[in-house]
Amino acid sequence: MTEHSDALSQALRAALRAGDPGEDFTRTVMTALDAPAAGRRSTPRPPWRAQLALALVAGLAGALAVAVGIVQTTQARRAEQAREQTLLALEIASHQLNDARRMVIGDDGSD
Repeated sequence: MTEHSDALSQALRAALRAGDPGEDFTRTVMTALDAPAAGRRSTPRPPWRAQLALALVAGLAGALAVAVGIVQTTQARRAEQAREQTLLALEIASHQLNDARRMVIGDDGSD
């Protein structure tokens, strides 16, 4: 088994040995680098992590806006209920005061 792994290691070393690609390859690469950027972006795209972070921030901002809207709606409903309850309490108190007034004055309400 060690002979097999030694042979494999030697084959890998031979295959991965650095070599000169030649002048044609160098010339082709340099020409491509000097050529105008046809179809290439002038500004590099942000890394995917930055895009993900931006998407997460936007999602959180949207969720926060929805939550604030829900809280405000709930508070408005509670305020309206409190207003209705206050008006009902005032109406009941008014009737009771009128009844007490009639009892004190002796007015039976028949004019």
